Amino acid sequence: MIILGIETSTQICSTALVANNTLLAEYRLNIKNAHAGKLVGAIEKILQDADVKLQELSGIAVSIGPGSFTGLRIGLSVAKGLAMPDSIPLVAVPTLAALASQAPLADGVVCPLVRSRAKEFYAALYQRTQFVDEQIKDVHVLQTEALQSFIPEIALLIGDIHALQKQDFDLSDFQTAPEQYSLLSGYTIARLGAVRLSQGRTENLDLLEPLYHQDFVAGKPKKSILFAK
Repeated sequence: MIILGIETSTQICSTALVANNTLLAEYRLNIKNAHAGKLVGAIEKILQDADVKLQELSGIAVSIGPGSFTGLRIGLSVAKGLAMPDSIPLVAVPTLAALASQAPLADGVVCPLVRSRAKEFYAALYQRTQFVDEQIKDVHVLQTEALQSFIPEIALLIGDIHALQKQDFDLSDFQTAPEQYSLLSGYTIARLGAVRLSQGRTENLDLLEPLYHQDFVAGKPKKSILFAK
């Protein structure tokens, strides 16, 4: 089983190939607004370097949100563009579940955080038991001041910790994951996607949309994004 993973829901632009739970190749770039210009080329490169043809893929896994509105649209449009011609199964991986899975602990409560707007964060809670995660609180969009009551003191925070610090949030009562664990990867998306694919949890390409969890607020116009296989 060979899975292509795509992560564009955060500032990270990443793609990876996993074969039978083993990482074959990965590309990861942590530069703002890089998704549109780098993702397709990165996918082509890792396929070529790993000597894997698109038609050999067992499935494509894509981070589905919440996260960057633009990043999610880019990732999903590319994933659909790759999957559709050869009817490759497409698997959607929730962003916060993927981030929580990177937490460096065997047991405990994990709170993944992804910045939304200036003073808002996406947050959820997961109970980790012997490296298996169970969601115990659904995704919420919270103002910074509301996070204090949402997050239990025993929780490990992972994700946009630096953005939280800039909002004068008091982190002294919480454990925080080191930055290297807080940067999402295409490998994580591919790894979780392989599990979902084995469970038969594939998506309808015509109906699948990003999980935004809130309405889009227009900002400055950006260049249009076209994908061609």
